[in-house]
Amino acid sequence: MEVMRNADGTVWVESADKGMHLTNESISEQDAIGILRASMNPSTSGREIPDTRNLIEGVLGEQRARVVGLLPPISTSPVFAIRKHARAMFSLDDYRDMGIIDSLRSNFVADRNTDELAEMSFEHPVDAIKYLVRERKNILIVGPAGSGKTTLANTLLNEIAEQTPGNRLIILEDAAELQTRIPNKVALTTSLDIDMRALLRITMRLRPDRIIIGEIRGWEAYTLLKGWTSGHPGGVATLHASDSQEALSKLSHYIFEEPAAQCFTSESIGWMISQAVDVVMVIGKSNNSAGRRVKEICEVRNYMNGRFNFNILRYQPNTGAYAFKSHM
Repeated sequence: MEVMRNADGTVWVESADKGMHLTNESISEQDAIGILRASMNPSTSGREIPDTRNLIEGVLGEQRARVVGLLPPISTSPVFAIRKHARAMFSLDDYRDMGIIDSLRSNFVADRNTDELAEMSFEHPVDAIKYLVRERKNILIVGPAGSGKTTLANTLLNEIAEQTPGNRLIILEDAAELQTRIPNKVALTTSLDIDMRALLRITMRLRPDRIIIGEIRGWEAYTLLKGWTSGHPGGVATLHASDSQEALSKLSHYIFEEPAAQCFTSESIGWMISQAVDVVMVIGKSNNSAGRRVKEICEVRNYMNGRFNFNILRYQPNTGAYAFKSHM
């Protein structure tokens, strides 16, 4: 759920059941500044916000809800968005029961390392996802803002805890949102001095079994993919994109932001991504009771002629079921 204050003082809320809607509440400018002051890091919490600080990023309360705020002159009055973490931890079976992942009988290609496609039959897409987690495939979760990427990532972390409780997880985020019951974990967050790329480099020395990234936003993509392909498989990351092809193209652009990768060709970058990212899961908003649906489960086959090729389980709105296809 997200709570937003606009410059006119109105409060808007986005939730899974009601979507984006205007509330009857309002927040004064003074109270809004108080909320932003409370969200700042411990070294500045309770103090006056410096005149030079017009962009506020912080966390609020024991649940560490993520806060982003803007102050004049960027806006005419304080503006903020507070993202409240989901308290409930869902399993993949919960996703099946809630209709976020619909039922079907379909084949899903489980082995891409063969010249002939070896199709394994699963009773339900959830069974295919469990297989992917068990086989330590690298999974990229994509979707637009507010689509449920973080909650889905938490669901996969829950499945990792079920299947491989002895794994050591290193979890990297800009703001702490991911949750896992696995006992051997290290959760790290970026700061003004240490960005995601620097955290990833440190992570390689912390003996991870799996590397988890809250959200890929830039040139750290290059370091992550190197980690995923150098003895640390079974990772999970999220990225803002509307579909699998757009997600991997966006990943390509992020990699080119890395100075060490700027001498690479598009073909070599595409090949690197196809070797590192095993599966792309696309989630989006839906008119079902959960308000969310996994729309695609895409196994990355290869990169040829400037395009990523997939085996896809895609939700078909006209039938209410997933259809399997090999997309060349």
